[in-house]
Amino acid sequence: MIKLSLSVFEDRISADIVTDYELTAGWAPESLIAWWQTALDRLQAHDSLKQPYLNEDIVASGLAEDTTTIEVMLATRAGIDALSDCPGALGVFLISTQDSDPFNDESAYARAYRILVASDPADFMESVTALAEGDIHPRRHLDEYLSAYLVTMFHEIAHAVLFAANAGLIPPADVDTLSDMGEIAADIFSCKTGYTLRPLEIDGEQITSRSFEEAVAHMEDYVEQQGKMMLNRVLTDIIAVHTFPAALGVEVDFEAMLDRLDAHDD
Repeated sequence: MIKLSLSVFEDRISADIVTDYELTAGWAPESLIAWWQTALDRLQAHDSLKQPYLNEDIVASGLAEDTTTIEVMLATRAGIDALSDCPGALGVFLISTQDSDPFNDESAYARAYRILVASDPADFMESVTALAEGDIHPRRHLDEYLSAYLVTMFHEIAHAVLFAANAGLIPPADVDTLSDMGEIAADIFSCKTGYTLRPLEIDGEQITSRSFEEAVAHMEDYVEQQGKMMLNRVLTDIIAVHTFPAALGVEVDFEAMLDRLDAHDD
């Protein structure tokens, strides 16, 4: 079973790191936490997380875990840029340990499944404005803009679920150790992509990668499709995509942006 937890990145790391990197408190109003928690609760109830298809060889070896948790953390833009290997990204699946070792893993790879997702009003407004500015009638396509932003969370969860399933739910650091010891055939790359371990279902077909390059490309196609399916699974009247700006606390700015674009089109 794969569980999901929700927290704020800057609250999870030491105060010294927050100070050293001049980070601010993560943006996490109660309304936003409630929105994301509802979404994650609905997702966790799905069979893909309750009964993931685990690496059969690792299960047979007795090394697989029964349960793991993907730690979903909302982070500031500055936090992602400073403490991940993907500055500018809206989301990151943290497989390797950063130089600052914010979680005190003391290993090259993470000792838990963790993802960071940008929770920054300015980032959100910049992203959706860039999409809306290209349309003649932006209000007609609001759900598309918002979904394109929100799917990042689920895209990163899909990355973590794929890795965890391929690893028999053992964390990346243990995958690296057991692989080096020859205890398991899987390694970090194969768990991340499925290469040599399993085909990936893409556009309804089971696709087997024939090279490292294909494996990376197929992985991205797979998690993009999985992320979209996850987003669609969790949407309800309560957490419809159009309710997200209010949950984030930018409803007024969001409406002002749309009004500006409407006036420009006129």
